[in-house]
Amino acid sequence: MTTGTISTAPVPTGVLRAWALELEVELSAVAARLATEERLERVIELMARTEGVRSAAIRLDQPRELLHVDLVIAAGDGPDALAQAVGLFRACSRYAGLKEPRVRRAALLAAV
Repeated sequence: MTTGTISTAPVPTGVLRAWALELEVELSAVAARLATEERLERVIELMARTEGVRSAAIRLDQPRELLHVDLVIAAGDGPDALAQAVGLFRACSRYAGLKEPRVRRAALLAAV
């Protein structure tokens, strides 16, 4: 296993860096039943169309109520990237009909 340090220091105003992040999301029982391939694709599509999003992917784990969301997003610093990613996922998943997802963990993986 490789370990390292991720700099979350702010960059000069107006300069954005790409940040790789992972969200672990818990769905309610109702939302899990609604989490069809079509709806998850819609969430990915909505996120990918958002300015500053470089890539987006979702993996549905067993139990079915658990999603892993991988994003690369442009932001001035790591904490801002985390806040943007969480807010973006919540908004896109609600719009796609997945009700209220609960982000259990948000991790900053690297500045890319």
